[in-house]
Amino acid sequence: MLTEIANLEKECFSDAWSRQSIEQTLSKEYNLLVFAGMDKSGNSFEKVILGGPDFQERLVEICESEFDLSKFEGYIIANVIGDESELLRIAVVPDRRKMHAGYRLLKNYLKNTSVMSYFLEVRAGNIPARGLYEKLGYEAINVRKGYYQNPVEDAVVYGLKF
Repeated sequence: MLTEIANLEKECFSDAWSRQSIEQTLSKEYNLLVFAGMDKSGNSFEKVILGGPDFQERLVEICESEFDLSKFEGYIIANVIGDESELLRIAVVPDRRKMHAGYRLLKNYLKNTSVMSYFLEVRAGNIPARGLYEKLGYEAINVRKGYYQNPVEDAVVYGLKF
């Protein structure tokens, strides 16, 4: 599964995280992974796995017993610290983007993290992602000028409060 996530990173982002960066991030107990696709019976499948030192073993067990890796749709990597959560990465397989995979991932993330405040940043020009976040109740709260590189672009910071 980590290979699929790293490959999707390369496909979706000019600043893709390496497999090693993903592993290091998810080895921390305050981080989590949400992934979606199909189970081995062909049903929709979304799963949240908390980070930690044994993260990889738990992920392998789920993928071997329940998840059909060939039907992987996307993932979220986020952290949860106190009453806040920050969405660090979200990516959806390109041909699944118009099939609500991103929406399902975000709904599952929000449902399974009971915090008071959620934050994320997104490229100002990523209109589809911004629309998705706004559909789920996120509001633009700040702009970070020239935050992204390759290409240089502003980041819009979004927040959601409960």
